[in-house]
Amino acid sequence: MVYLVIYGDYGKYFLEAYRAILEASKKGANVSELINRFNELLILARKGEIVDVASKLSNVTKEAIVVGEAAANAQLTYTIMFLVSATVLVGFLVAFYVKYRYSIWRLWIKVRGKHKVYPSTSARKSLLTDPEVFAVVLALIIVIGVFAIAQVYISGRVVEPFSEIGLLGPKMKIGDYPTKVIVGEKFKLYIYLGNHMGYPMWYVVFLKIGNMSTFVNETIPADVEPVWCYEVLLNHNSNTTIPITVSLNRTGTNVRLIFELWTINEHGELTYHNRWVHLWINVTKPTI
Repeated sequence: MVYLVIYGDYGKYFLEAYRAILEASKKGANVSELINRFNELLILARKGEIVDVASKLSNVTKEAIVVGEAAANAQLTYTIMFLVSATVLVGFLVAFYVKYRYSIWRLWIKVRGKHKVYPSTSARKSLLTDPEVFAVVLALIIVIGVFAIAQVYISGRVVEPFSEIGLLGPKMKIGDYPTKVIVGEKFKLYIYLGNHMGYPMWYVVFLKIGNMSTFVNETIPADVEPVWCYEVLLNHNSNTTIPITVSLNRTGTNVRLIFELWTINEHGELTYHNRWVHLWINVTKPTI
């Protein structure tokens, strides 16, 4: 089994940092810099070159909590300011109408002069004490308040979340894939990943070597042990292209390189993400 950071000595620290980054992102914070640091630590941890990993990840976690709280406070301030501004605007419009209502009606009669207007014979109370007007004003304030709160929760939400995985050839293009290689020969491929899920995703790409009888689809991963993996934390609406150098140590016809996309969630669970790409290739002996 290939090495995964989540199952290593510092897995819990990575998981805590991921949770904090995820929560901060959901509160509207900009977590791009924190994600970059998280990925740098991922790479170093996989190479075994990391020093003071616990303290560095703890710093990422603490900073994510701070920026998350700041973003939440900013959202709350925005909502309050919006409600106050809306209330002031409604009050201004009501006051304006009360003060200039007769001028407004005279203008209305002038514009619609051909229509007859019959004044009411009953005594009418001031507009400010009219229950119907109060009801209208209250309804306007409630509608504006609901709209403001809805904007806070709806903003940034993705209607159709999805992830992308693509296979590119040695020139980082679609279509220039190798079809035949010599056993032991190294060749380069690239994996494209894109995140449109609405929040940061911890992706894992597995490479599995199969053949024509290897079964894989959107719900069932290939029942083969992976020979390579790559981990990366991607922010929403971001992508990355991962280089991979492959060398096959056995000859074979219709060898199948299967790249599967998996995810690690906030509970530390590794789950198949229902995405995969593959490449058929023939592996031959070197010519003498």
